Amino acid sequence: MRPALSLAAFAAACSGALGCSYATVEPGHRGLLFEPNGIGLQREALQPGRYRLHGGDRVEDFAVTYATRREAIDTLSSEGLPMRVELAVIYRPIISELYELDTEVGPDYYDAVIKPELRSAGRDVLARYSFADLQTRNERIEDEIENDLRRRMHGRHVEVASVNVDTEKK
Repeated sequence: MRPALSLAAFAAACSGALGCSYATVEPGHRGLLFEPNGIGLQREALQPGRYRLHGGDRVEDFAVTYATRREAIDTLSSEGLPMRVELAVIYRPIISELYELDTEVGPDYYDAVIKPELRSAGRDVLARYSFADLQTRNERIEDEIENDLRRRMHGRHVEVASVNVDTEKK
């Protein structure tokens, strides 16, 4: 009788293992649980830790620490001189708005929203300044681009911490 009991226990363990898996949300990240056979995407963000998944469940992972991305743009100064300007943006998703970020924008939110808005804000502000102004008023220009970008990003579920400008004459 013992072998039959062991075989039954083994079969139960195997079937349980096939239907379940685990996802880990690392420190500095939050996750959104998606249950295709249940309630769909859960609104509450998962804290760092290990989570048991069933069936086709998965965890959408979001890094929530500050990240920096650089974008080189070619633009003209107010006097028509070509310039290559490198903009660096420091940003992160708003943790309490991860559900909205995922459903309205998607996990590729940098390329979908931040990058084009950063480039537009940068070009709009830089067109008002001469090349000489870029060297002497760098901090003011950075503030203007940052404020314009924050305005453009309002309601997009992302926090912009800073924008930095590095110029070089073409």
